[in-house]
Amino acid sequence: METSAPTRRLSKEKRRRQLLEVASVLAREEGTDALTLAAVAERAGVTKPIAYDHFGTRAGLLVALHRDFVDRRTEAMRSALEAGGKTLDAVAEIVSAAYVDCVIAAGTEVGAIDAALSGSEEMETYRASLEQGHLDELRAAFRPFAPPAVDLDT
Repeated sequence: METSAPTRRLSKEKRRRQLLEVASVLAREEGTDALTLAAVAERAGVTKPIAYDHFGTRAGLLVALHRDFVDRRTEAMRSALEAGGKTLDAVAEIVSAAYVDCVIAAGTEVGAIDAALSGSEEMETYRASLEQGHLDELRAAFRPFAPPAVDLDT
């Protein structure tokens, strides 16, 4: 495994972004079995304690990778809705396209990350919040078009 050149001191957020990008490449190139905090730290050119400080555990890293993917897809959908979600048809088209784009963008590594987390307590907690987040996003997108008598929050 090739290591990066030593890296300069980054802010905590920039370092986290760097570690997530390195982990994503590692997962894509070598699979999730190779995805350890030590391997990510080595490839990023930082010490293991830095990786542990950011993610705590391997499961924490996997959840962070999955969350990062979902957050980027959600932000793309929000931007599209802000720019063009003026009618019910437009919102339905944007939401549908966002779902298809998400599935296409996921590639094999997101599914492998999900599988690697199966059965872990971190993943179960994360899945519940993920589902609630999706429902909240869809409710917000469609609420302007729902008849007053329809309660989208139930």
